[in-house]
Amino acid sequence: MNIATLLAPAAPPVRQPPRRHIGTFVAPHTPFPVASPAQCAVLVPRAVAHHVLDHGAVFGSGPYTDDSDVVLAALHSGRLPKPSSKARVRDALVELRVLPKSNSTRFVGSTSHSGLSSRSWHGVHDGGSFEVLSARWLDDPHQVRISLAHCLFTFLTLFV
Repeated sequence: MNIATLLAPAAPPVRQPPRRHIGTFVAPHTPFPVASPAQCAVLVPRAVAHHVLDHGAVFGSGPYTDDSDVVLAALHSGRLPKPSSKARVRDALVELRVLPKSNSTRFVGSTSHSGLSSRSWHGVHDGGSFEVLSARWLDDPHQVRISLAHCLFTFLTLFV
């Protein structure tokens, strides 16, 4: 290396687009469609989680199609631990990165480490997609009240 290389100004850091958090939604409602990537939280009540475990579907392996059930996607991704029994299912809080429609995204099914299988989406998907960033079961009813209060605050700040 010569002295000119050492004294040259460093290249500016690569700028990442700012993360946009669009609020908390209560399942089965989700924030689709979106025009640009964003993050959101989805609160999944226990009753919805129970129903989804019996009758839900998940398409893709991350990203997942926007019509995939959020809890099943969180379980499939390994971000949410599989409950030991249906009696152990609680309310869940899932953090997502939601993505706009893309004709180039392929949704290929797979089997996760926990044994949960997702389906492939054949052809072009006409909706958006999402990735699971984090997820957890909420054991304390107080956590659910805080999340619901955040939902109300988000709604009021966005729409009122």
